[in-house]
Order: sequence, then structure tokens, then C-alpha cells
Amino acid sequence: EDGSSDSQWGVKALSQETTTSREEERKRIEEGEGRIDSGGNVWYGPVGIAMTRALGDSVMARAGVIPTPEVTQLCLSEEVQSEGSDEPYRCLVLLASDGIFDVMSNEDAIHFLDKTITNTETLDDTCAGLVQEARDKWQAGLPLDVRIDDTSAVVTSFNFYADARSNATSK
Repeated sequence: EDGSSDSQWGVKALSQETTTSREEERKRIEEGEGRIDSGGNVWYGPVGIAMTRALGDSVMARAGVIPTPEVTQLCLSEEVQSEGSDEPYRCLVLLASDGIFDVMSNEDAIHFLDKTITNTETLDDTCAGLVQEARDKWQAGLPLDVRIDDTSAVVTSFNFYADARSNATSK
């Protein structure tokens, strides 16, 4: 796709990939016992992974791989420009693994959700469709040895009232 969309959704990335392409991540690995290959993978002995942060991977801790997440806060009232309307803004939050974002951009993922959200009964169905779309893209790019990275996603939606007076009333 060309990336253009008539989508009703704005896209705001709240995280960054934790890879050796980021200077501060690379430096921590270089200061640990790990080594970085030409593809940016982190190695400790015979074990290698493609990220610099991972939960539950105690083997890679000596290489400088840490479990500490990066946390981002977003103040919706600063992001959404109130137009004096009492109508809520419908918000989507997509949490997904790198297996989704290795084959889809943030905009592509939201565009996919936008196209399918009105055609499915639940957000679960929409989310399952996103995971399948990513799996299909993985398979299309790997014709000989099909390996698909973890493709996990959670989607939630909520209404946000930009007008502070609307927050005080129950709707």
C-alpha cells in the first residue's frame, strides 16, 4: 500500500524498538559481556537475540540485555484539540509484539484496524485479523524456510471527552 489513508485515526507511537540501532542501547551491550553482529543481533556465547531488552531472559543479562521497560505517558487532553464539541473522541490503543511491527508500520497496522473494525463483531476479531495479516506477510517474505516471529497483539478502545465539563457528567 502507498501509506496514504482516509482513516479517521491519528497515529501516535508510544514506544521505540529496543535494538542496537539506538546508541544508548548499543552502548549498554558493548559495556556488558555481549557482542553485536553485523545484523545488530546481541550474542552471549552461542545465544543470540535481536533486541536489547527482554523479559525473563536471564541468560542474556550478562550481555547487557535488561528487562526494564521504557514507559511513556500521553496526556490526551494535550493531544486532542477540543473544538467545543460534547462528542467523544474514539480512541484505540494497540499493543503488539515486534512480530507485528517487523512487517507493518504503525500507520499500516492502524489502517488495517480501521478497514476491519467496522466489518467485525468484536475487537477480538479485529485483533485476530491483524495478527493473521502479519503472519501472512511473514510467510510471503520467507518462501524457503518459513519462520514467523511472535505475532501478538491487544487492541482496546475507549471514548475520550476533550471538553473538561463533559468529564464531570456521566454519559
